[in-house]
Parts: sequence; structure tokens; C-alpha cells
Amino acid sequence: MLFSHPLVGIFIFEYLIKKGGTLKSNLIRKADAGDANRVAQIHICGWRDAYGNILDPEFLENFAEGERRNHWQSELTVARKDQTIFVMDNQGELTGFICVKLKEDAVWGTYIDSLHVSATARGQGTGKALLQKAAQWIMEKDADSPIYLWVFEDNSRAIAFYQRLGGDIVEQATSEMPFSRGAPALRIAWKSPDRLLEALYESAS
Repeated sequence: MLFSHPLVGIFIFEYLIKKGGTLKSNLIRKADAGDANRVAQIHICGWRDAYGNILDPEFLENFAEGERRNHWQSELTVARKDQTIFVMDNQGELTGFICVKLKEDAVWGTYIDSLHVSATARGQGTGKALLQKAAQWIMEKDADSPIYLWVFEDNSRAIAFYQRLGGDIVEQATSEMPFSRGAPALRIAWKSPDRLLEALYESAS
């Protein structure tokens, strides 16, 4: 481990957040069933913004909204010990969310299923703060777990963001996501949550 104890990196990072005043980790909470529609709306807007040239236009225009609402209502209704969803809640306004699934892959470990930030909150540290909260949760559950996510190859903004935070591109594949029309996707991975925390620590210092 890069830090002598799993919580050391967390405390250091949270200290830097408070010192710098840019990341609002104190506004993050666990999502509940009442958040489903707002989480879905952030997700849909993120898809339309980032994947407008990737996902099927008819799906985005006519079906994505209902599909995402049903998805998040289902995900947030049933509690799962191996999954968590955090939201950034700024006085009742949700500006981002992250969904994390433990032990999703035997090799690559914990899966960051979704990370989306509303357009108005981008560039303010929301994504980093949500990743920090997720890494903290993973550290507490399974400190040695690798972490990975998938991102479309055309989403250069997201790829650059994850690479700045120490993520390595480890695989290219054809997306199995419905309505993605077989677009190429990249697996980005970290060896452990403390690797991600260290990169976040460096970005905040």
C-alpha cells in the first residue's frame, strides 16, 4: 500500500480538500430511492452530451429517459451490500452521482459503473470528490481490490480526466451497451483504491 494504513490517505486527501476549498466532499451522501428520477436525469443529460455521436439517436431522443428512470428506480429500491451509489447534494440540488460495484470482475475487481456530473457543476471538483468518496468506500470494504471502468474511445474528455488521476488504459473492446452500435470502448484501471486516492491527493495539493 502507498499509505501505511487505508484511512491515512483518506484523511490526508480530505484535509487538502478542506484546505483548498474546491472539492465538496461534505456534500456527498448515499443515494436513496427518492433520488432515482434526479439521478436518471443527470445520467440522460450526460449521455446526450457525451455520447450524442455514439448512441443511437432515436434511443437517446425517445427511449433513454424512460429506460434510465426504470433502471435507477430498480437500483435504488433494493439495497445491495456489494454496491453503493453516492450523490453530490448541494442544498437539495443533485449535481452528480457515482455507482460502484464490488468484486464485479474476477481479474479487474471493483467496477465504477457510472460517474456523471451535471454540465453546470463540471470543472468544480465534483467528479474528483465523488471518485474520492468511492475510493474511500472501496478501501473500507476491500483495500486490495483493483478498480476499473469502461469509457467510449471517442470520449476524449473523460479519458484525459481518468488518465490525469492515474488510470491506465488496459484494454480495448467493442461496447456491449445496448444502442451503442458496437462503438469501441476502453477499460481504464487502477491497481488499488489507494492508488486512486494518491492521484487525487496529488491533484488537490
